[in-house]
Amino acid sequence: MRAVLDVAEGRDVLDATMARRLITRAEQPAPLIEPLTERELEILTLAGKGLTNKAIGVALHISDRTVQNHLAHIFQKLQAASRTEAVMRGVSLGLLPASLAGAESGL
Repeated sequence: MRAVLDVAEGRDVLDATMARRLITRAEQPAPLIEPLTERELEILTLAGKGLTNKAIGVALHISDRTVQNHLAHIFQKLQAASRTEAVMRGVSLGLLPASLAGAESGL
């Protein structure tokens, strides 16, 4: 009850140490529920290098449609809505090298 009154009066409820702990936890990426397969990791790496679905398919000797299917699974597993988001999440999880962080978007 005291915390509610403190907030109502504009005072801090958390001490600085607790606030830092919460921020650190919030900044850490959530772990994968299901790991990427070796093939999905290959495709994510190539996508991170800026290759199109067609170019990825040619490089891996698979169809564009198969690349699309793999990317859909990757997006789901990484909880990403785009190639760029998937690559960034892959980097933040340590699945991809940090050097790919800007490669996908051409940065």
